This record gives sequence, structure tokens and C-alpha cells, in this order.
Amino acid sequence: MNAPATVEQLAPSVPNPFEVLSQWENAKRQLDYWKAEEMRLRVQYADLVKDESKIGSTQTIELANDYKAKLKIPQNYGLIKDNDAINEALDAIENRTPQGKLLAERLVKWKPELSKSEYDKLPEEDKKLFAPVVEVKEGTPTLEIVEPPKKKK
Repeated sequence: MNAPATVEQLAPSVPNPFEVLSQWENAKRQLDYWKAEEMRLRVQYADLVKDESKIGSTQTIELANDYKAKLKIPQNYGLIKDNDAINEALDAIENRTPQGKLLAERLVKWKPELSKSEYDKLPEEDKKLFAPVVEVKEGTPTLEIVEPPKKKK
């Protein structure tokens, strides 16, 4: 006959915060290492097999046993940070043809972004007026372990 379970065996295990922190730190180190290693190997493989004429589309590489590797090397487009230069280019397009204004309006998307520092300076009455269009979302927590300062000898 089995001995009855002890209270310690029946009580739910409460994790020790220091053990969890140590496990997190170890996992983070491993994750950082393997993410960098995966990226290094992916770029190395792409450099070895890429077909320059297929950049921006998908390249299929035949492997053994009917496996295939699909390589995608995207081309990311963006705009320079100089709004005056962007506006000059848009003005030039607008003025070139009768359809230029419509084309220029569709060419660039202006994304509204809240200036938190200006928002914080608003009087309470203005904050109440603006509040319906403000979204506040909790971000992903950050965590780091800070080493103690090195002792002087």
C-alpha cells in the first residue's frame, strides 16, 4: 500500500522568482545566439544560391528527395526623412500633367503619429476633447539584468 501524500506533494508548486529570472536569462542568451546564427546562415545561403534576376520575387531551389527551398529576397521601398524633398518631388508630379495631383495624393501615405510630449502638455479640457482618438496599449515588457559596477582595486 502506498504512503499517503504529504502536504508538500499536494500543494501547488510556486516558482521561485530568482529561479524564473535565471531561467529567463539563460533562455534569452540562447535565443539571441540562435537568432543571430540563423540569420547569418540564411544570408550566407542566399548569397551562395541567389539569382540576381529574381530579387524581389520567389526563387525555388530543387533539393534532394523532391524537397525545395524557397528563397525570397524582398526589396523594401521607403522614403527619405526629408519631408521638404518629398514635397518638392510630389509638387513636380502634380504640375506635370492634369492627373498629376491625383497621382501625387495616392503616391505617399501620411500616417498620423501622436506626439506624446505635446499630448502631455495639453490642458485637461483639450485632453478630454482629444481622448476619443487616442489609443493606449500596454507594450511588451523589457527585462535586463544589470551587472554591478566593477570594483576599483
